[in-house]
Amino acid sequence: MMETKIADSRKEGGMAPRRAERVAHDREGGKSRDMASLTEIPPETYTGAALGSLLGPLGTVAGGVAGYLLAKKVSVNVTRLNGVGNSLGTDIATANRVFSQAGITIQTAKTETLSAADSSAILGADNKLDDFTSPALTTEEQSLVAHNRTAGRITAYYVPEFIHAGTRGEAMIPSYHGVTESSIVISSADRVNDTFAHEMGHVLLNDASHDNDASNLMASGDIRNFTDKLTKGQIKKAQGSKYVH
Repeated sequence: MMETKIADSRKEGGMAPRRAERVAHDREGGKSRDMASLTEIPPETYTGAALGSLLGPLGTVAGGVAGYLLAKKVSVNVTRLNGVGNSLGTDIATANRVFSQAGITIQTAKTETLSAADSSAILGADNKLDDFTSPALTTEEQSLVAHNRTAGRITAYYVPEFIHAGTRGEAMIPSYHGVTESSIVISSADRVNDTFAHEMGHVLLNDASHDNDASNLMASGDIRNFTDKLTKGQIKKAQGSKYVH
C-alpha cells in the first residue's frame, strides 16, 4: 500500500500553513477548537438509563447498570512517556461518546509511565518520536511498541510529540503495517479531544484510509469537524473487530 498525501487547505482562525496528510496519521493544519468537556461515565449507561427512566428512578439505575453490563467493550493498555500531559480521562470519555454509536465502550487496562531514562532511550536527544512514512515502522516506533503488550489487546502510547510537525497521532495496524497487535500513538503536544477516538477507529476498522466526509470520525485532521459520526458500515466493521468483546 503506497503512501497517500492530501493537500491541506483547511482554515480555522485564519489561513493555515499547507501540510501533507499521511495515511493512518491524524494531522492538523491549524489550531482546532476544543469540544465540550465530557465526563467519564460510559455512554451506554446513558442509553440504558434513558430507557429505564420510563420505569422511574429505580428503573433509571437498573437500566444504566444493564446497559453497561451488556455493552461490547475494548480494553486498552496505556503507556505514557516521561513528561507528557495527562489527557487520558478526556480522551477515553470522548472515545466512549463516539463509539456509543456502535454500542462499544473503551476501558483502560494495564497502565504505566516510563522513566526519563527509558523514555530517552526510545526518543533520543530530540525527545520526539520518529514516525513512519511508509508501512515499515521506524526504529524508534519499534522500540516504543515493545512496551506494555498483552496478547489480543491494543496499547496506546502518549509521546511528547512527533518529528513531523502537526501530527496529532498515528495507528499501527495489521492491514497496513503487517503487525500482529495494533497500537496507537498520541502526541501530547498536538492532540485534540477526538485524536484518541480517531486512531482507535483506524484500529477497530483495521483500515488506514481517511473518509472524505468532514463529519465522519475517520476524516483526516485537515477537515474533520468534530461531529465524529460513524456510518452503518463502519459500525458493523468495528463491532466485528477482534478487540471487541
